[in-house]
Amino acid sequence: MFGFELLSSSIELLLVPVITVFYYLGNLKTPGLTLFFISYSIGDLANILDFNKVSDWSYYLCNTLYIIAYLGLISYVSKQLNLLQLIKKNKLDLFVLLLLAIGMTYVLVTIILLVDFDSDNIGLIHFVEFSFSIILIILMMLSYFKYIQHTSRKFFLLFLGCLCLVFSELVLVGYYYIAEYVFISYISTILYVTAIFLLYYHTLINHESFIETT
Repeated sequence: MFGFELLSSSIELLLVPVITVFYYLGNLKTPGLTLFFISYSIGDLANILDFNKVSDWSYYLCNTLYIIAYLGLISYVSKQLNLLQLIKKNKLDLFVLLLLAIGMTYVLVTIILLVDFDSDNIGLIHFVEFSFSIILIILMMLSYFKYIQHTSRKFFLLFLGCLCLVFSELVLVGYYYIAEYVFISYISTILYVTAIFLLYYHTLINHESFIETT
């Protein structure tokens, strides 16, 4: 089982750097997505350097880079998003999303607060974990509104990719802080790999009403 777990972790850490190379070789690049792919790649490479997580620097460095990456993705999703108009027209959708967001936030906060972190900087760790979780939930909500604004395959793939990313991270929280069952790690990896391929495939599809240039 350890061999498969090592393989799963290796695939997860090497996937984004490889996809980033293909993304950068493409013709059309956008600032938000570029920031996402590059920051996430650097974070994964830093994770590889400290694969066994024997030092605190990798935790803070990698999570900071991942947060920057997700903020870049949020920036990309938010561009040309008529959020106020969408909220007015889709109040029921917003209500359901808010309920889901509140529920997910409550579960995550409860889990994180119950964890006995082996560190002298508990407050800082809580801030990092809470920030990470809230950013993911915001990303999920914005990507959904992005899809219903355009209702095209391109942005449906973006929404599915963001959704898989969010649930991959949530499952990983359960693996790290609740029960270290290997199959939970596998589920997280499958969701993560699916998310990255969906996001990359999204960049390959042209959309007449949504053209960005660097």
